[in-house]
Amino acid sequence: MNLIVDIGNSFAKVAFFENGEMLKWERMDIEHVEHFLRNDSFVGRCVRCIVSATVDLPHNLGETLKNLGMRVMFLGASSSLPFVNDYRTPQSLGTDRMAAVAGALKMLPGENVLVIDVGSCVTYDVLTADGHYLGGNIAPGLLMRFCSMHEHTARLPLVSADGERLSLGRDTETALRAGALKGIEYEIEGYVKDLHNRFGQVKVVLTGGDSDHFKDVLAKVAVYDAHLVLRGLDFILQYNEKDI
Repeated sequence: MNLIVDIGNSFAKVAFFENGEMLKWERMDIEHVEHFLRNDSFVGRCVRCIVSATVDLPHNLGETLKNLGMRVMFLGASSSLPFVNDYRTPQSLGTDRMAAVAGALKMLPGENVLVIDVGSCVTYDVLTADGHYLGGNIAPGLLMRFCSMHEHTARLPLVSADGERLSLGRDTETALRAGALKGIEYEIEGYVKDLHNRFGQVKVVLTGGDSDHFKDVLAKVAVYDAHLVLRGLDFILQYNEKDI
């Protein structure tokens, strides 16, 4: 069994895979990861582990994993990946983006794919049908847009995605909400159109913590997978199985 530890900007996810199938996953505060690993019954059945982190690792996590007696891979710039990485600065490429691309490759091999991860930021990453990762773009996420409009103006309130949703705002609150939500929606549609013009057939995969706000309106153009990054991490771990 494989243990997957994904530490993001706001929280952590821990998952268990066997033969490519996810058996169980948990979301938790980052500071609770070590306690979870020391106490969950599935952990003792794991022989390999991969750790992905977009922030500094919890202080004792490496030691905790070592004491559990499993082989551990820390995903980073020097890691072997199941695709060709054409990013000009691989050392600055986030491991979450690596994993999302790997997940898309496993899901849609031999396809041109646009991977959209709607989280703290919105990332757009392009994988070609012949397995080359070309790079991608990074844009402000949903919360970042709400906070920016509030913090960089004198009178605009801080709103959230929860509440009345209109395509055209009828007051300040609905205008701010529609501006952020529709802005991302139209942004995604623009990327999809551009890549279709460049590559012809392009598949689109949507994931990320805020992607549930867009999965229905984009259902005709994108496949939704909430666990794409976890599946990608397991795929990378399988790819490196003989080397760890």
